[in-house]
Amino acid sequence: MGAVLVAVPHGARVTVPPFSTLVLGAVAVPYAVVVLELMRRSAVSAWSAKGPGEALSPRRILVLRPCGGVDESSGKMLAKRMPWANAGEWLLVDSDADPANAVARAAIGASTAARVVAGSVDVPNPKVSLLAFAMRTAPPCDVVLVVDADVDPLSIDEHAIAAAFDDPRVAAVWQPVVEGAEGTFGDAVSDAILLGSFHAFALLALLDEGALVGKVSAVRREALEVIGGFEALGHVLGEDLELAAVLKRRGWLTRMVPRAARSAARGRSMREVFNRFARWTLVTKHQRTRQIPSYPFFFFPLPLALVLAGCTHAPETRILLAIVAVTRAIVAALGAVRGGRPSRMVRMMLLAPVADALLAAAWGTALVTRRFTWRGNVLRFRSDGSLERA
Repeated sequence: MGAVLVAVPHGARVTVPPFSTLVLGAVAVPYAVVVLELMRRSAVSAWSAKGPGEALSPRRILVLRPCGGVDESSGKMLAKRMPWANAGEWLLVDSDADPANAVARAAIGASTAARVVAGSVDVPNPKVSLLAFAMRTAPPCDVVLVVDADVDPLSIDEHAIAAAFDDPRVAAVWQPVVEGAEGTFGDAVSDAILLGSFHAFALLALLDEGALVGKVSAVRREALEVIGGFEALGHVLGEDLELAAVLKRRGWLTRMVPRAARSAARGRSMREVFNRFARWTLVTKHQRTRQIPSYPFFFFPLPLALVLAGCTHAPETRILLAIVAVTRAIVAALGAVRGGRPSRMVRMMLLAPVADALLAAAWGTALVTRRFTWRGNVLRFRSDGSLERA
């Protein structure tokens, strides 16, 4: 499709780009503007970042480690103790019959610094059901720190997390997590998404100050009790997003610590990675519905730009497509730097098209999906967006 000539009142003729080129411009220009702003905020954040703390703030910290769906790599992470968990370190399983129970008990061995807690409450979100059960018998503490089973405890910035609570307005603190264990192609694509795209938590937090990602997240126990505990978050899929929203409505703040923690997750197929990001897109669909239409413009701009460019041969097309490609490469590079993995910069750039294609497929699937499987549980969404067991 070529350009269109349109007559104007005085008889002059102007060239109007075809519709697909106009849409491509609507993708390229806002994307470039947002990426430039992302670069500015990243520079400001790096300039103002404080060095690592020297001592923990005097707070009682209870660590909860949900163990649903653990594997060999997660078992190795669970075997690492956290001496600063001065109020307790609990590994949570659904029941004594849960396969994760044997892994968790083997991980703590004869250690008296950690214990396995078996039990759940009747809410559809599997992770929340473990956390809520644990809090029913939790010892006195000031902060509850949730650490997913695949996260390396030695990469957690416990000093920065504890120090963030020195501000009485802060009710929750979280640390971004990056992957990177060498494994399958699925692992590499997941790494490219979580390190080198708008899904990179360290980048997302620069644009969404109210964000909270629950893989490594801490909340004041006082604030948790005020909102009704973890159990009050059990009927949504994204309990971390809901926690941040509830705290914000009550006037509390959420903070992210800058240094990234590491995940040891590995051995995943492309199907498993796809299902994971489709599930995450479902969280946005049901809990931040107004953001879903903007997903193609920011989370996977390359496929959209290529489709639009293929619909026209207008001269502006190549320029706009180049803008998208260059800014997408900048996002990949910036994510690698912000995630503390600058050596993976080129790899993130090369895998960006695959990452975008997978996110596009996940987005399309989430638009038409109401039922899904998570940790062996078949779940579905009600018409109001809440979660229930299918």
